[in-house]
Amino acid sequence: MKAMSRRRSAIKKLLDHRQSKDDLVKMGIYKQEPVFGNFLDNLTMDEASGIPVFIKLIVEKIETKIDTVGLYRINGDNAAMQKLRLLIDSEDFSTVDNCSDVALLTSLFKLFLREIHEPLIPATVQHKFAEVFKAGNQKPAYAELRKTMETEMPPTELRVLKYLFTHLRRVADEPKNMMNTRNVAVVFAPNILHSAAMGNRRPASLLSEAELHNGIVEEIIEQFTDIFPK
Repeated sequence: MKAMSRRRSAIKKLLDHRQSKDDLVKMGIYKQEPVFGNFLDNLTMDEASGIPVFIKLIVEKIETKIDTVGLYRINGDNAAMQKLRLLIDSEDFSTVDNCSDVALLTSLFKLFLREIHEPLIPATVQHKFAEVFKAGNQKPAYAELRKTMETEMPPTELRVLKYLFTHLRRVADEPKNMMNTRNVAVVFAPNILHSAAMGNRRPASLLSEAELHNGIVEEIIEQFTDIFPK
């Protein structure tokens, strides 16, 4: 028993003192990936739109098969996805255009969004969205919401947010894929919203947070034209 206790103590000590990925990057031990897990501003940009080339290419490719039933809900093969990830991290974006498996592309795009160095929608903006939507989607509040986004989000992140939700609105508006706003929100919320630390949180707390996040994404899709007027 004592030996087991010592092993547990040693493992706990190792975990408590292990360094984060950010620490390893600063020390030069871990090299940041060129695309996945990086900052959006570090990616190769499409000069005309100000959107990272990878995001633009993969969204355009996915939209060629926007009528696929279960789009974004059906996952692609994990091994094939990791192989494609390595090619994209070598900035071989032709692999996106050459890929015919839309489930693989949608899974890869969700993974990319999930691994962005910072959540696409920061906590301060997330809280503002929740506040506005709980108040009943009053249009005058959208101007204040836009101001919060412009203040709290870097320009590239804000452009990508608009681009992403333009895409998600198109997905939700396509009846053939059977992905309404709720379905799209459930799939995307975990990938773009900030979550509180797990800690010792109860399942009810986690479920409540997930429901809140789903609701925020659903409302953004549904109210997109009012939140981001042209």
